[in-house]
Amino acid sequence: MSRTLRPALLVAALLASVWLLMPVPAAAQTGTDAKPVAGPTATRAQVRAINRAADGKTVIALKVVTEAKLPFTTLTLLVPDPSLVRDFAVGDEVFFTATRHAGQNSLLSLKKTAPCVRFQPCKQHE
Repeated sequence: MSRTLRPALLVAALLASVWLLMPVPAAAQTGTDAKPVAGPTATRAQVRAINRAADGKTVIALKVVTEAKLPFTTLTLLVPDPSLVRDFAVGDEVFFTATRHAGQNSLLSLKKTAPCVRFQPCKQHE
């Protein structure tokens, strides 16, 4: 097998395994238009931005740290209580819980955590 073909096959195998592990939406499982009900999600992230709008809404952008070693994803979450983000700054490593509420992704809890160390196991849940 050529040296240039190996990385392509590795990437294809990784993408196929990720695709196979993806959950099937409830509508596809039942054949109806039922909306899936998801509970709160909790994971690690790094604070990328905290924006306080003049209309009183506060949003936070979090760069999610994934276990799958895939490119990072940045989420923007509505902060229902601005006191949740009062003691946080851009660059802080955090553990957060979020949910979808009233059509928007909303932050439920946020706490500082130690950063992950490269090539070491990273605690996902605290």
